[in-house]
Amino acid sequence: MKKMQDIVLIKGEKIPIRIRSYRNTKKIRIFFHEDLLCVSKPTRYSNRRLEKLILENEDLIFKQYQAARGKEKEYRKQWKTGEKILFQGEEYEIIRVEKMNQKRITIEVSTEEKKILVIVPAEKETPKEKIDQKMVQLFRNQTEEILASRLPFWSEQTGLVYQTVRISDTKSKYGSCMPQRKALQFSARLSMLSKDEVDAVIVHELCHLQHANHSKDFYQLIQEYMPNYLEINQLLKKNGKKIIF
Repeated sequence: MKKMQDIVLIKGEKIPIRIRSYRNTKKIRIFFHEDLLCVSKPTRYSNRRLEKLILENEDLIFKQYQAARGKEKEYRKQWKTGEKILFQGEEYEIIRVEKMNQKRITIEVSTEEKKILVIVPAEKETPKEKIDQKMVQLFRNQTEEILASRLPFWSEQTGLVYQTVRISDTKSKYGSCMPQRKALQFSARLSMLSKDEVDAVIVHELCHLQHANHSKDFYQLIQEYMPNYLEINQLLKKNGKKIIF
């Protein structure tokens, strides 16, 4: 096992890892959220000891990883006509179009018909990964527009001030916060969610600027600004796999 920043190499497979330390916990939990290896541990438990523990349980962890990836495949898109995908909280139908004179992959969105056209060259096989990249760019652009308006709005409403914001293509979490740096990060796939769900994610991360953990005070602060937050959060958890493609 080799640790490389936020990646753990197990049996030749690069597996993303998220480690969280807690002062009040006595146990170590190692589990998968989709293809993300999640670890919660006591603060006093060093990363060196953790690496040794993961190495000792490498076979079991790799089996769990394969099982998690297997479940994830159910939600992966092949970009075929008739597949459904979330966009701004609604289901859109994918329409695959192959054109002889098409040289590049293009994506077109019809909000009236609730359709997303995936237009690809007809004369050659188009790798799924290339379409994935185009879709991520579409969602990233939309997410940038959403954050440009909703993030300043909620910052003003809450009085919680951030310094930097970054967008990355994460599918295992909607957002993250580094309170000391007042830095926020959001998933490019936020634009797949409804307006209420996006607002809930934004308020959640802003409130981490005041409370770095998920304490009772943290959730009380969120609900001061969004009384229905817990209800929306349940929807976010329930529909989390729908942002996978």
